[in-house]
Amino acid sequence: MDQAISGTRRESPLSSGTSDRRWLTLEQLLEVLPLKRSRIYYLTHTRQIPFRKVGRTLLFDFAEIQKWLEGSGNGNDPGISD
Repeated sequence: MDQAISGTRRESPLSSGTSDRRWLTLEQLLEVLPLKRSRIYYLTHTRQIPFRKVGRTLLFDFAEIQKWLEGSGNGNDPGISD
């Protein structure tokens, strides 16, 4: 309660301050991957792409996405091809 009065903010646990993880929102992921929004939704629905869901928000770990992309290049994961 004192923090609310003094105006100090707690840092979000999803921020990269203390963790090595870099979380991407769907919009940020769309900037990194040349895929359509509907394709990302399909890949999450079929669990072909690594993601976390917090409430209604989809989050993607950048390192996991990189590993997923590397693995999809050798035919292990057909989810990325259009």
